[in-house]
Amino acid sequence: MKSTTYQLTKEKYLSDLEYKHLMLILKKFMTTCRRDCLLISLIALTGARATEILNLKKSNFDLNEGSVFIQSIKGGKDREIPL
Repeated sequence: MKSTTYQLTKEKYLSDLEYKHLMLILKKFMTTCRRDCLLISLIALTGARATEILNLKKSNFDLNEGSVFIQSIKGGKDREIPL
């Protein structure tokens, strides 16, 4: 894989190229670092803060609906996000 130089910007989201690169890295390490890869994937898919993801419980996941309920901790609104 070609090495890419990244620069910090004020953007609060990943570009398409960065997102694809992140997913490739997560896929590569999924068998050895499953927990960490799942946490990072959840952050990337939901846009949740790290602390919101770390506070998730099994009861926050609705497997029938295919969604996750994220309780906001910084005064924001609670939200249910499809997976």
